[in-house]
Amino acid sequence: MSIIQLIYCSKGINKLTEENIESIWLNSIIKNTMHSIQGILLFHDNQFIQLLEGKKNDVKALYENIIKDERHYDVTLIGTQNIEKEEFKKWAMGYILNNSMSLKVIKKYFPSDFIPEKASFLEIKTLLQEISEIKDGIASIILP
Repeated sequence: MSIIQLIYCSKGINKLTEENIESIWLNSIIKNTMHSIQGILLFHDNQFIQLLEGKKNDVKALYENIIKDERHYDVTLIGTQNIEKEEFKKWAMGYILNNSMSLKVIKKYFPSDFIPEKASFLEIKTLLQEISEIKDGIASIILP
């Protein structure tokens, strides 16, 4: 079984509300659970970064659907990577909260402007991993 991680970024249309983002997150949990996909979602400065992890065909099919979603535009594939073992398995989809701790980590990786499409796969993955380790940095529904 070929397992991959895929990272993309995009810009939200207009100004998405916290309720819009929560709806996207909750729908992601439902869809991802059905396909054994997990990952983490960051929404900051009206931009998304998402890491998806799972079987290659499932992740690629989901990404093709994500590209078509009209709630965002300028979808940019940062990259994909084959992995031996799932690293975000405990979440169907973790959602990074915009609190002081996560903002501090974001500033560490993006000290001036938040331009995720200019970052490398490894930089973004490391950012997401670092925030995921912060207590109260992630809203999540833990999978059994």
